[in-house]
Amino acid sequence: MLSGHTDFNSISSLISQPITALQVLMPDNVWRYVQHKDGAYVINIGDELSFMSGGILKGTMHRVVRPPQDQVSLRRLGVFHFAHFLDGISLDLLPSKKIQEEGRKIFDGVIPTTDEWEKARVKSYGVDKFVKGDEYDIEVLNGIQVRHYR
Repeated sequence: MLSGHTDFNSISSLISQPITALQVLMPDNVWRYVQHKDGAYVINIGDELSFMSGGILKGTMHRVVRPPQDQVSLRRLGVFHFAHFLDGISLDLLPSKKIQEEGRKIFDGVIPTTDEWEKARVKSYGVDKFVKGDEYDIEVLNGIQVRHYR
């Protein structure tokens, strides 16, 4: 099982699968299976787009688990696409009126670029530090502090 995580890119998409294995952490803090729909895509907002929107667009906390016993023997094939911004793009808030007025500060200190963020996430996979707070949680990845608002 993959532990709960957000994708570090901008947007991830996958073709819906009839085998139950993808779960999303819902606002009530309960993991729920993503329901299959024929011909549908599952779209996840990634970290980069979430950061640039000031958290207005929320990164999708998700995980992949072992399918239920009645589906374990079925063959599963996943088709995924992870969209990335170009290297060197600042992850600062986008110059949108809504984002400037309603978005939240995500980074403490230096704001990383897209490639700096991706390298930090890959390098710190499984060794990041996470501190729970009242208004937001702080994740420290390879020296970069990120605020995760609820």
